[in-house]
Amino acid sequence: MPQKLKGSEPMTFEEKLHRLEEIAERVEDAQTPLEDAIALYRDGVKIAKECGESLRAYEDEILVLKKEADELVLVPHFDAP
Repeated sequence: MPQKLKGSEPMTFEEKLHRLEEIAERVEDAQTPLEDAIALYRDGVKIAKECGESLRAYEDEILVLKKEADELVLVPHFDAP
C-alpha cells in the first residue's frame, strides 16, 4: 500500500525519497531509541520497495513511448515550386 502524507494524498516519488533521507538520518542518530530505529527502518524498507516499483513502472512506460517514437515514419516536407 503506498505511503501517505498526514492527509489522505499518496506521497509523490520525490516525497518518498525525501522521507527515506529523513529516515536514514534518524536511524543513524545515536540518540534514536532502538525500537524507534527498527520501526523507522521497517517504514524505510516499505518506501524503498514502493520507489523501486515506481521506477520499474516508469521504465516500462518509457520503453513503450520509445518504441512508439521509433515506429513513427517521418515524411520529409518538400516545398512545392
